[in-house]
Amino acid sequence: MTEYNIYDNKRFILDGNGGLSDEDNGKFAIWHNLDYQNPNTYQILIENYQLDPLVVDALCDSDTRPRFVCYDTGILLILRAINLNPGSNPEDMISLRFWIDENKIISLQHRNLKSIKKIADALENNMGPKTPMQCFLTFANAIADVIVKTTNDLTDRTDDIEEEIIDIQDMDDLKIRGEINDLRHEIIALRRYIAPMREVFQNLQLEKNILITPKVKIRLKEVANDVVKSLEDLDYCREHISFYHEELQGRISINMSRIMYIISIFTAIFLPLTLITGLLGINVQGIPMADNEHAFWIVCGIMLLVSLALVYFMKKKRWM
Repeated sequence: MTEYNIYDNKRFILDGNGGLSDEDNGKFAIWHNLDYQNPNTYQILIENYQLDPLVVDALCDSDTRPRFVCYDTGILLILRAINLNPGSNPEDMISLRFWIDENKIISLQHRNLKSIKKIADALENNMGPKTPMQCFLTFANAIADVIVKTTNDLTDRTDDIEEEIIDIQDMDDLKIRGEINDLRHEIIALRRYIAPMREVFQNLQLEKNILITPKVKIRLKEVANDVVKSLEDLDYCREHISFYHEELQGRISINMSRIMYIISIFTAIFLPLTLITGLLGINVQGIPMADNEHAFWIVCGIMLLVSLALVYFMKKKRWM
């Protein structure tokens, strides 16, 4: 059975003073929150609000990316919010859709979002938004604040990995490599959706629309600055993580080269000795000193001299 968010089909009547009104007579603006995966949502948007079918299709689309479209009657906005639900990964971002006009704001998402409860509580305490656009800006600020906090945490984790790489002794430590891979995955996934939102907030300021007043533009600019800063932090993390990965791989390669170098020296020294012992070990007539009781020690002496000669040769060639 499909579970819908706890605020699905929740309708709030704004009293214009930061609180809620009990009078649903059309005089006050409303905020209606819906679940875009609820089968009834499409019908509600079409019949109750007479929205354009193209707008409704965009609001209920299962696969979206951050963008906005300004219409004569309102603004369609699609954003992504970081998932802070228990047991979820932050990069598994929540799709958040809006329709805003002078009289209403309709928000749609499938999974629960903390900012919805936060705004609802503020309205109940008469400290909430007064207009539909203010309601959207409150959402935008909440989304940006979480993005900033998350990117700051990623920056701290990136700096911690740098210290771990400096102090690492065991090149076979798989933990540090797993941390680097996980962090790279999170950065890439977050940046995929945060980058388009920068364009949304920056370009929305330039739109000539009755809803986008000078005060709204100022608040949009602040949100855009927060998103831009977060993207810069993600780029910092991505570049440094790539550098740390290359540094770790380089140190592993150097360590492996050193091991192979030592093995090669031993191989070069013992290969001639293996040839001598192989020749003396064949069972044929005519083996020199076969009947000499001191033959074993003589052969050992010859192999020692050969080994010393090889070591001297390698040192002279600076191979050792």
